[in-house]
Amino acid sequence: MEGSAEGFEYQPEEHRLGWVLPELAAGQALRGVFQARVEGYALGEVIANAVEAAGGDLQQPVTATVTTLVSLPAADVVWITPAGGVLRSLDGRVEVEFPP
Repeated sequence: MEGSAEGFEYQPEEHRLGWVLPELAAGQALRGVFQARVEGYALGEVIANAVEAAGGDLQQPVTATVTTLVSLPAADVVWITPAGGVLRSLDGRVEVEFPP
């Protein structure tokens, strides 16, 4: 979702987020967060998201995969990014949109 992946670069042709990081010291960690809105998938379908990290001292890239169940946006949950967001009531009848 636009505005949710600060520091990332989206490559639409490949449906890929890229994140170029500075050199990290031993034991140092960074955390990246993003939100995605998917279209063309059925409720209950599973999407696999993969990540790959490469660096000068790595002999080969490190990869990991996580699966996500496609579901409706949760009620009574707030999705807000710098680009705006939405709050949906538990019964789904009230939706409040927050502009950027």
